[in-house]
Amino acid sequence: MRIVALVTLCALILIVAYGDIVAQRKKTAVLDVSVRLLGFLKNELSFHKTDIDTLFCEAHRNGFDCFDYDGTSVAVSKDFPKASGEDLLCFLNAVGTTDCEGQVNLCDEYLARMKTHLYEQRLSEKSKTTVSFALGILGSMSIIVLFA
Repeated sequence: MRIVALVTLCALILIVAYGDIVAQRKKTAVLDVSVRLLGFLKNELSFHKTDIDTLFCEAHRNGFDCFDYDGTSVAVSKDFPKASGEDLLCFLNAVGTTDCEGQVNLCDEYLARMKTHLYEQRLSEKSKTTVSFALGILGSMSIIVLFA
């Protein structure tokens, strides 16, 4: 019975640590998609000079599902970290408000911002993943030592 309790506690600790690692990776993946989305929108604006409805529909057709567009308003996925989600939402709401050259410049500005968010998230993921993994192993070993 004691062995079963030890294994259960160790598994629980490792599952919690793994959950934190997965959450960090999910945030990084969402930011990576947003950077690719901004690059896609910049290319579409530069080369095709499409209207907003076509632009957002084309983005969805190409697999960018990190935002929703209903024809009048834009909403970003809830998976975004707060600051980067606000930046992306601000950008998506600003698309279509100036001429094409202004839109391309806007893409460049927000692309630089999102790349900064992505870089910071990757650093955060690396440190938090290492800490979560180490704490999971340490917690499991502590339980084994205390109860063995």
